[in-house]
Amino acid sequence: MKWVGGKEYVYVKHGRTWHYVGPLDRVDVNELLAKPTTALPLRAAGEASTPSGIMGSKPGSPGKAAAAVLGLLLVALGAALAAIAVVETLLLLYLAPAQIGGVSIVAEAGFSVTLNGTDTVYAVAGPGEVSVTAQGAVFKVLIAPASYLNATWLRAGVRFAPIAVEEVQHLLDMFHGEYTSYSARLEPGQALLVWPCKLLASTAEVSFSLAVAQPSPQPPPQPVSIAQLVAAAILARTLPRLLIAALLIAAGYLLYKWSKSS
Repeated sequence: MKWVGGKEYVYVKHGRTWHYVGPLDRVDVNELLAKPTTALPLRAAGEASTPSGIMGSKPGSPGKAAAAVLGLLLVALGAALAAIAVVETLLLLYLAPAQIGGVSIVAEAGFSVTLNGTDTVYAVAGPGEVSVTAQGAVFKVLIAPASYLNATWLRAGVRFAPIAVEEVQHLLDMFHGEYTSYSARLEPGQALLVWPCKLLASTAEVSFSLAVAQPSPQPPPQPVSIAQLVAAAILARTLPRLLIAALLIAAGYLLYKWSKSS
């Protein structure tokens, strides 16, 4: 018997299920005990005819239904968090660079030469970007293999040197143009020859600018194994999320299991 709303009600339990019989003032308890309960008008306690809230939290009650829904939501949230953590780990492994290359830096050198005549040729050895500008003079140029010069200064690694015209007499016919400004890109093994062939003023000069790209120094690359990358990714990002996901899934499962219990 259950006291609800100022009245007493009678219930019968079959196995794990409670059935509502009726109000106590309309039920003959002696008859209930004397006859088989299957002959009585039994209704499941969860039906609409049953007074609400009579049996509390049991299978089919609103409380356990809400617990089942919450448990399923927790399991789904935990599974989604675990999937995101796994995908991020795979992306980290895929995008991790094996080696970071050195960044090129540009070294520039600039200088000017005062011209006293036309009997000197100025040579600049590659590689690099060379710019030449003349003031009060015009010049001719020739890009030639450095081996044509047969100069000791090239073998010593010097990038710029003046040469007497007589030393390159055999190349003068190959010089071209009459420039006051000129730029060229020299490859390794090439040299730019600049011959100021005409002076237009009492004070004349030629300015040179040389830009060379050089790789920046870098430490030798350290070998990194796949196992180290996996361990670093798991410890840094994946492991905490997987732990949270496991807790959510476990809590949701236990809550859902409890909602289905009697």
